[in-house]
Parts: sequence; structure tokens; C-alpha cells
Amino acid sequence: MRTGESDALKPIILAALTLALTSCMLVKNQFAADDAPEPPVSVEPPPFFTDLDTEFEETYEAYALYADTPYYVRDFSADIEVVELAALVPVGKLAERELVTVLGEDITGAFAIVKTQFGTTAYVISAMLGEYLPESMYKLAYAPDSGVNAARLAELGSVLTDSVMRPLLYEENNFLSAAPAQSKPYILLDIKCAVKLLAAQEAALAQGYTLVFLNGYHSQSIQYGIYKKVNNELIVPNPKDLSRNARGVAVDVTLADADGTELAMPSSPFAYSAVMLRPFYSADALQRQNAKILEDIMLEAGFLSEGHNWWHFYDPAPDYIITNLSFDDMFLTVWDRER
Repeated sequence: MRTGESDALKPIILAALTLALTSCMLVKNQFAADDAPEPPVSVEPPPFFTDLDTEFEETYEAYALYADTPYYVRDFSADIEVVELAALVPVGKLAERELVTVLGEDITGAFAIVKTQFGTTAYVISAMLGEYLPESMYKLAYAPDSGVNAARLAELGSVLTDSVMRPLLYEENNFLSAAPAQSKPYILLDIKCAVKLLAAQEAALAQGYTLVFLNGYHSQSIQYGIYKKVNNELIVPNPKDLSRNARGVAVDVTLADADGTELAMPSSPFAYSAVMLRPFYSADALQRQNAKILEDIMLEAGFLSEGHNWWHFYDPAPDYIITNLSFDDMFLTVWDRER
């Protein structure tokens, strides 16, 4: 082959070789793809439920009829369209008469969809629940792991259904701390003490007022924190000598008018200072008058004031025991009012 001819053929030969090499690579890659295993597909299980507030608009409270009532979550690996017990995984047990919030039912009605007091959303067999009836039942605290019978402590709102509960220690930026000082939004009081307050509620309503309860039972530890912060035994006695809150027989309360507006008082609640010491010389006439109305209502119901602040009253009955349970230790159960 002449030199000129070979030079002319070089680009053609190079192009042919490139095309052949590319074809080989494509075939090789195709075989490799056919032989390689499928990459794993990461499939997140669907959430237990979404948009609870919109999906279940009507909720109600119920309680476990039996001790150790199991509650379940759905096993999403089970290929079923309706809920069956075999496709549920037990994750906990309810105590007898423990309260739950019923969010709805499954499609068959055999299972209730509930939220426990500890925030777990789960299934419970519907036949194992009874509906809480506020007109016939009280809510009582229960502390299963404490060794202390906390069932004597009633949730005050279930006893005084025509009063307002505003637990200050559950609010942020309360007297003790920026974060809530108690973990649950209710006020507890010894059941006998709570029932005595029915007379105070009736007297307030008869005069056109509403009782607004701010605090009741709290642990001895909380009381000691208040004592240390105030640092004045005239205002807050040493809890080792006296702690009526830790006995569940002391209550902090104010008054509201018919529209729900709280009345002007000599100071803000828990404003521990000389301003709120009786006889409230620094308060104006209206504030002193309102404090006197509240005091008269509470004294008439059998409670006493400690003489150094306007919001604090206690039941002088002697047979109460001191308790150091935090709200984390307790959950609510229900009992008949005749109990």
C-alpha cells in the first residue's frame, strides 16, 4: 500500500476501532447490569396515623375496665386491609380504671384508637374500655411504682365542675422556673378536702363569682424549692416543719366575675413579698374588698387562711399524710362518686 493511501485510511480505521470498542463496552455493561442484584429499596413504614386533630374531631375520655388491659400498635409488615389482633404488637398495659382519650375506632369497631396519658397513640380492644361519665365519676391519681397510695388525691376539676382550673406550676415562666414545674396540667387535692370545696363553689356561684384554682398538691421537693426561693419563714415556713401542699390539703385560689375576668387582688398570685401580707395596707380598697370576699367564702366552707397571703387556704382536718410524689409518678384513674 502506498504511503499516501495509508495516510488517507488512518482516520477511517481509527473511527472503526472506536465504534467497535464502544459497542463492546455497552455489551459488557448490559451483562453486568443484568447480573447485578437489585439495589435495596428503603421503604419507610407509614406513620401510625397522620393529622390526628383533623381525622378525629370528636374525642372522649374512657377508662380501662380491667387490670393489665393491653394496648397495641399496628404491625405494618402484615398484609391486611382491616385491623386484626394478629397484626397488632402489644407495647404496654393500662391499669384498671386508667384514663385514655378515645380518638376514634377502626373500620370494624372492634378496636378503639386511643391516646394514653403518656402520649402513646395505640389500639385497645373496644370491649375492654368504659366511657368516663363526669356526672358520676371522680378522677383520682394513681402511682403504681411508688409504694404510696396516691388514689386519695383527686383531680380537682372532676370534683368542682363549675370552677376554673389554671395550674400555675404547669405554665412556663412560673414562680419557680422558666419551664413548667409540673409535668401534667391538672390540680390535685385530697379527695376529702376536694369534696369540702363543693360548699365554697356553691357560695361563690350564688354571689355571681367563679372560683379559679391555681395550685393544690405538690411534692415536698417543690415546696422546699419555694421555701428556698422566698427565703422568709414568715411568708413560707420551713417544709420540714409544715407542708400542707405536700399533704394535699392546701389550695391556692382566686375569684373571677361572671365573664371569667379575674378580680383585682392585693398582688399577683405567688407574689411572695411584704405586699401581700395581711392586712394588705399597700392594696387599694377594691383589692382588699375582693380578698375579703374570697376569704369569707373559703372560711365558711371550713378552710383556714394562714394569715400571710390572700390566695392560700387549707383544710385543718388532722388525718392527712405527707407525700413526695412528682406528677411524673402519677396518672389518672376514675372511681364512682359514691366510693
